Amino acid sequence: MLITYITLTILSAINQNTDFKNKSLGKGILVMIFLFSLGYDVGFNSVPYLYITEVFPFTTRTKGVNISMFVQQVWLIFSGFINPIAIDAINWKYYIVYCVWLIVEIIVIYLSFVETSGKGLEEVAELFGDKAVSIHQVRSFEVKEKC
Repeated sequence: MLITYITLTILSAINQNTDFKNKSLGKGILVMIFLFSLGYDVGFNSVPYLYITEVFPFTTRTKGVNISMFVQQVWLIFSGFINPIAIDAINWKYYIVYCVWLIVEIIVIYLSFVETSGKGLEEVAELFGDKAVSIHQVRSFEVKEKC
């Protein structure tokens, strides 16, 4: 996503500096928008919700998903109002803000997100400090409870 956005920014800058006379630059910008959208849909539309449901314990999972969705909706409303104003004010240079934001996201994800790929829910729970319960402990609890 970052590469497509940087390419989009460069093509937009060149296109504006040439007074939008080169139609192939416009087509390249359009291709970068579609490639970015593809990366966004694959990476940011579903993966964060999957990660949140893996990371939060069962008892607080719904609260975590709700907070995440709330923050995302606030951000979408904010960017829906701010983006047109900023694009009108500084044109293609506003894309640099998003390039920097993508770099910050990459750094935060790399440094702070725990890898959960290939791990069971019990292993993920242990990564986050929860005590994992084996199936034998659950069965013995069920037997004690029935007695």
